[in-house]
Amino acid sequence: MQQIADEAGIAKGTLYLYFKDKEDLLASVADSELDKLRAEIDRAFLEETGLEETLRHIVAAQFTFFEEHSEIFRVYHEVAGVGRMKHKRDCHPRFQAFLDRLAGLFRRAMAKGELRKANPEGLAIFMVEGTFGIIVRRIAGARKGSLKDEVELVVGTILRGMQAGRSRR
Repeated sequence: MQQIADEAGIAKGTLYLYFKDKEDLLASVADSELDKLRAEIDRAFLEETGLEETLRHIVAAQFTFFEEHSEIFRVYHEVAGVGRMKHKRDCHPRFQAFLDRLAGLFRRAMAKGELRKANPEGLAIFMVEGTFGIIVRRIAGARKGSLKDEVELVVGTILRGMQAGRSRR
């Protein structure tokens, strides 16, 4: 906090008027940056491009965003820890709204016969958690695959695994 205060040219005590600790400060910065990602995902839901294109847009936006902002989220991940970071995400109303919108997309695709019948909420969670896991591993430097390959992994798994007419063994 002292380094941040020095860089900003303010007293450290002034930072504590706005943030309770460095985790709170990092969370605020991260949330502010996440607004850009949320806007991009909102655009994906609003475009009438079909299931596959919408999924590719959403997943590509997530991977690209976290690739471009990896340093802030790597630091936040180190300070807060993945469990706390995930808990804050899961409890955020905007995150639940995202899950609901994704489940709605899957529900409509199932009604049209584009995907086999399943639990759309569970499928939304499966997609989000798989994407989140890959992002966390990429931020930590444990995954080096291309973004295109990562998008294909997530979207291809959903689409091929949930194809209509595919048997449920």
